[in-house]
Order: sequence, then C-alpha cells, then structure tokens
Amino acid sequence: MLRSTFIHIPGVGEKTEKKMHRSGIMTWEDFLANPSRAPVREKLCRECIRMLELSIDALSAKNISFFKETVPAREMWRLYREFSDSVGFLDIETTGLSARYGGMVTVVGIYDGKNMKSYISGENLILLPEEFERYKVLVTFNGALFDLPFLREQFGRWYSNIFANCAHIDLRYVFKRLGMRGGLKAIEKNLGVMRPDYLAPLDGYDAVLLWNRYANGEEWALERLIEYNREDVVNLKFLADYAYERLSAQLLSGEI
Repeated sequence: MLRSTFIHIPGVGEKTEKKMHRSGIMTWEDFLANPSRAPVREKLCRECIRMLELSIDALSAKNISFFKETVPAREMWRLYREFSDSVGFLDIETTGLSARYGGMVTVVGIYDGKNMKSYISGENLILLPEEFERYKVLVTFNGALFDLPFLREQFGRWYSNIFANCAHIDLRYVFKRLGMRGGLKAIEKNLGVMRPDYLAPLDGYDAVLLWNRYANGEEWALERLIEYNREDVVNLKFLADYAYERLSAQLLSGEI
C-alpha cells in the first residue's frame, strides 16, 4: 500500500490521490514511467517526481524517519506491510490511569510477530529501551491516548530517544475508519477472536488487582497478569493484518 501512496507529497491530498488511482497510476513506478499521464499540473508533477524518487530510495534503505515526517499520522497504517520485519506490537499494564497521579507501569508486552517478550517492573523493565531499538513501527490499540503518554510520563528521560525514529499505528483509529468502534475486546469479539475462558472475563481493573496480589507475595498472580497481557499483544497482529487488508482494498478501489 505504501507504494500506492501519494498523499505524502506536498500539494497532493486525498482527492488528487484518488484521481491518480482512477487514471491507472497505482504505484510510484507507474507515475515515474509516464508522468505526463498524471492528473496534476506541471509544477506539482515535478514535485511528485522529486518526492517519489526520494520515497523509493527511502523505502529501499528502510528509512522510517522519511515516512514518519511525510506521511500523515492517520495514514501511518500504510507503512505496515513494507516494514513488517521491524514491527513491534505493544501493550502495557499499569496500576492507574496516569503516572502523574501515582500510577506506574507494571508489565510491558511486546511481540515481533513471532516471539513475545514481557518486561516486568522491578525485574527487567530497565531493559525496555534496548528492546525498542529493534523496531521501526509500533502497533498499539489506543496507544496514542494511553500507552505512549504513560510511558512518556514515567520514563521521560529516555522516552524521546526510543520513539524519535519510530512510527506509530494506533489500531483504535484504524478500525474507526472501518466503522468498528469500541475497545480492543469488543472488536476481537466482532471478528471472532476468542480468548481462553479463564482470561476472557479479565479487564484493566483485574490487571491492577493481579499486580497488587503479586506485590503481596502471590507469585501466581504475576503469571496470570503476563498471560492476560500476552493475549492483548499477540491479538494485535491479527487485527493489524485484518485492518490493513480491508483498508488497502477500500482505498485502491476508491471506496474511501
């Protein structure tokens, strides 16, 4: 989908991008092969050529910074497939709604599409910055309003370095464009994603209770919390794959 993207070019909006697709210009290479066919004026055509040549070089070099700076935030989902080898699916558990009011991060789960890792407060959470260096794209659900601000508040001294060159895809807003609202579990249920029976009833409040029980010496509670977090994180990949395919098809067909 990224190679069919033109809205990162200054002067090209959604309407112009649709016109390009309707005229048969579906990819950057299509445009560069025959620029005169593009439904844009000469000055904008020159800018398109310049930006598309830069885009091809950036994609070849896996330069996420270029696309993070040029692609609109609501369209970051378009980067998903081309950067699939460096995507991290992220979810955090906390003891409150904000670090500003005494809340703290208890568990951070991150999944690379094959392997799941858990970072625990008081154990290995300090190693999280090193883990983030592996990723160019982070995928969350409601991370723009919760996970990332919480991490910023608690770990401000290294947060900016971690995310400086990392794009963010928030599936909450991606699914909103598909007409699916509600929380992560509601969307999972709508798509037929099932959790184990003993984990299905748990929510964020239960996650806080589990951490408190662990802090009071009940070791099993931490294992249950990690399992709960793992479901949140691993299911993000299924949701991201689904949303990417649906939105790509709609965009290229002119539905949206």
